[in-house]
Amino acid sequence: MITTLNKILENNPCKSGWNKLLQSLNKTSADDEDLSLIYILKSNGIDDALWALRCFDYLDYCLFLADVAESVLHIYEESNDNKAPRNVILAIRDYKSGRITKDELKIAAADAADAAAAAYAAAAAAYAAADAAVAAADAADAADAAAADAADAAVAAAADAADAAVAVGARKKKWNEIEELFIKHFDTRLHHSVNYFSEDELKCPHCDEYHFNSGTLARLNALRVDRGKPIIVTSGYRCKEYNILKGFTQTHASGQSVDVLCDRGEAYEILKLAFKHGFTGIGVKQKGEGRIIHLDDLTEGLRPTIWSY
Repeated sequence: MITTLNKILENNPCKSGWNKLLQSLNKTSADDEDLSLIYILKSNGIDDALWALRCFDYLDYCLFLADVAESVLHIYEESNDNKAPRNVILAIRDYKSGRITKDELKIAAADAADAAAAAYAAAAAAYAAADAAVAAADAADAADAAAADAADAAVAAAADAADAAVAVGARKKKWNEIEELFIKHFDTRLHHSVNYFSEDELKCPHCDEYHFNSGTLARLNALRVDRGKPIIVTSGYRCKEYNILKGFTQTHASGQSVDVLCDRGEAYEILKLAFKHGFTGIGVKQKGEGRIIHLDDLTEGLRPTIWSY
């Protein structure tokens, strides 16, 4: 992502960080030349790079926060059954895709904070999730200060994640992991604007029509980017008539369901990524021929859920 020195200056950077950045650029004053977050990371370090998120909208970096929180979630879940921290991470991703409102995200954040307050030793891991969503609540305000408040919450989420790692003697390692996540999300050289899935792959084989949900497609593409390998689709949108003819359920008629070909280790890999990217319905067929995993992001009915064929 790209900002400028003038935008950074508008947010009142600390003197030492500002001078360090100017010196690295061989400049003495602010200007409007493009300046990437990755450059700030390399010149000033992860703390200043996180601070610079205040130059952007929450939606530009919320998925990074979700990944940071998720990276320490296991510490919380090893000793706590409360699903609120995990649910708020899913809520952040749903908010990004437009599937839930700010108010719904705020409720999820409050539930995660309550879980953290009761967690004692593992509280930092839950607070990392809560702070990641609290940033959205701050960003929802119209005031200019909202962006700074949201970024402060983002910094808090990263710090909470590092604090959670203290319990397992891995604080320095965790900060390195946060830096790697930062690069993964904000280094534009690693991202592709291409859609990996054609209409022919996802249209109904019976009526030949394409009614695949754009939000689900974005989620599927994000999973594909994260995996770094091709994903073979065996079924996407299926019209109601075709489902009746074949004796299928109507899940695929929603345009929010897809079956992907995979088995053994590939299936395990896709399962992990499916949870990460917010798929709420997962069906596993890993016996005989045509082994697949069904993925959908429906919200009605029995969701989230997982089943086997």
